[in-house]
Amino acid sequence: MKKLFKILTGLSLVFLFGAWGEKNVELLDGGKLIDLDKAIEFALPGADSPNDTEGDSESEANTPTLSDSERVFTITVRDREIKFGSSLLSEKDNIEAMLRNINGDNVRFVLVDDYAEAHAYRKVLKSLKDLKSEIGLEYSCE
Repeated sequence: MKKLFKILTGLSLVFLFGAWGEKNVELLDGGKLIDLDKAIEFALPGADSPNDTEGDSESEANTPTLSDSERVFTITVRDREIKFGSSLLSEKDNIEAMLRNINGDNVRFVLVDDYAEAHAYRKVLKSLKDLKSEIGLEYSCE
C-alpha cells in the first residue's frame, strides 16, 4: 500500500511541476524589452563603460590631480594573476614585504579588481588591510 501511495504521489508531483496546462509567456504590452539601437549607441568598442573614452575632456577633468611628491602604485588582480604596476608577481613573491619596502610618505596603493578570482583578491586585500592597521599604509579599491 505504501508503495502505491508513493507512486501516485510521485506521478502527481511530476504532473504538477511538469507544467501540466502549460501557458505561453505573454508581455503586457507590445513594447520592446530593450531598445537595442540605444544600447549599441552607448557601447563603444574597447570601452568598459560609456564614460571610458580616450581624449574625453570631461573624464580628464574628473580625475584627481596628484601633488608632485605623491606616488600611486596600482595592484591589479586578474584571475589568479597579481600585477604590481606592469610586472607580474609569482606565487613565491611576498606581497606584504614588497609593500612595506615601497611604503613611505605620500605613497598610495590602488587595488583594482580586473575579473579576479575571489581568493586571490581577498589575499591582496587582507595584506593591504593588515598593513594599514600596522604601519598606516594608504590604499583604495576600484
